[in-house]
Amino acid sequence: MASFPDDIMMDILARLPVKSILRFRCVNKAWCKLLKDRKFVQKHLNHTTKKNKFSLLVNSGKDIYTMSYDPTSSILDRPVKTNFSVRSKSGIAVFGYCNGLVCISSGGSKVLFPWNPATQEYKKLPIPELRFPRPHSCQIDYGLGYDDKSDDFKVVFVASYRHIPRIEVHIHKLRCDSWRYIGEFPYDLSQDSRMSDIARVPVNGALHWIAVTDSDDLDCEAIIYFDFEKVTFVSMPLPKIPNPLDVDTFDYTKYVRRLCVLGGSLCLMCSNPEASSDVWQLDSETRNSWTKLFTVDQQKLSGCVSDLMPLWSFENGRVVLGLEMRYAGLHLILYDPKDESSEHLRPFQVARGRLLSISAYVESLVSLNSGTYLWQGQVECSKEEDGYYLNGYSDEEHIGEDSEDDDDLEEEEDEQEEAQEDTESSKKKREEDDKEILNDIRKMFTTLKKPKM
Repeated sequence: MASFPDDIMMDILARLPVKSILRFRCVNKAWCKLLKDRKFVQKHLNHTTKKNKFSLLVNSGKDIYTMSYDPTSSILDRPVKTNFSVRSKSGIAVFGYCNGLVCISSGGSKVLFPWNPATQEYKKLPIPELRFPRPHSCQIDYGLGYDDKSDDFKVVFVASYRHIPRIEVHIHKLRCDSWRYIGEFPYDLSQDSRMSDIARVPVNGALHWIAVTDSDDLDCEAIIYFDFEKVTFVSMPLPKIPNPLDVDTFDYTKYVRRLCVLGGSLCLMCSNPEASSDVWQLDSETRNSWTKLFTVDQQKLSGCVSDLMPLWSFENGRVVLGLEMRYAGLHLILYDPKDESSEHLRPFQVARGRLLSISAYVESLVSLNSGTYLWQGQVECSKEEDGYYLNGYSDEEHIGEDSEDDDDLEEEEDEQEEAQEDTESSKKKREEDDKEILNDIRKMFTTLKKPKM
C-alpha cells in the first residue's frame, strides 16, 4: 500500500465515513499522518457535502440525539443518543453549526463547548465578562463560523439588553484561544429569542439574524449579519413579502418570519399556521433580490402542524422538513414542492414541555486541537459556571422549573436502555461495514497493481 501515491490514497479514503477513518488511523503511522493531514480533512468534507450526506442533530433540552441520512436510499437511521451529557441543572442549548462542528452551551450560558459529534472532540470555553453593569438583564447568543483568510474558526458572543436597542459583541479565535471585545452595535435581538438553530449556519462567511433597529418601532426590522473576516455587523432590509392570503384583514402578527439555510444559500421562511409557509431565497451575488423557492400548504399535511422547519434541500427540489405536531411530537418528512407530495421519514417523540431544536449538519474530521474527548469522561460545569443565565436570561425568572426532573426519571431510564441497544446495534453494523470497506479497498489495490496489457 505504501507504493501508491498519497493523492490516490486520499481519493479512495475520502469516500469513507468518519468513524471508519478514525479506526484506519490506527493501522500504522503512515496512515495516521495521511488521515490527519489538513488537505485530506478538507477533501473528505468536500466529498461528503457534494454527495449530500448529512446528519440531523436533535436537542431535547437534556440529551442530544443524532440521525444519519442516506441520500441513495432516502433512509433516515434511528436516533442515537450521544455521549454529550453535561452535568448542568439548566440543560443543554445548541447555538450553531459549521464544517462539522457544533456550538453547544449549558443552559446556564456561562460556559461554551465547540464540539465535533463525529470525532467526539470538544473544547471548553468560558464566556467573556460583560461590560454592561447589569448582566442579569440581557440575553446571550452565540454563533460559530470559519474565517478563510485567517484559516481559523471563530465564535461570536452577542449580548442583547432588554429594552435597550444595542448589542455587545465579543469574538473568540479557537486557534489563539482568546476573547476580544469588538464593540457595541445599535440592534435589538431580544425580539427574536425563539430563533431556530438552522438560522445559525454561516453563509458566505457570515451569520444572519432578524433584528429590531429601533425598539420603539417594530416596523424597523432588518436582517443583520456578522462578517467573520471583517469582524463587524452589516444590516440589510427585510424583503417585502406579498400578503399570503390576499385579504385586507390579514393579521401580520401571526405571520412568522424565520431565517434558515438551504443549499448553502440564505433563505427566509414566512409561515402562517392557518394557511401555508413560503420559503424565499436570497440572491448571493446581488444580496438585494429574493426568489420564492417553494410553498408548503400545511393544511394538506397529515396531522396538526404547530411548527415547520426546513432542514435540507436537494438538487431535484425535494426538501427535508421537520414538523412539530401538536399532539404527536416531531415528524421528519421528505417533501416534493412540484406535486406537493410528502414521504414520512421518521417520527421522534419527546416529553411534553421540553424545548426541542433540530438542525442538519455534515460530519467531518475537523479537529479542535484540544485533546479532550467525550469518551474520557462526562463534561461537568462548576457551580459558578452553571445557572447564571437560563435560556439566555437570568435564573431568577425560572425558579422552580427543575421540579419536573423527578417526573422524567423513569422516562430517561427507558431512553438510556434504548440508546444502549442502539449503540450495540450501531457498533455491530460499523464493524460489518468496516470489513466490507476493507475488502473493497483490497480489491481496488489489487486492480491497481495488475500490469497493463
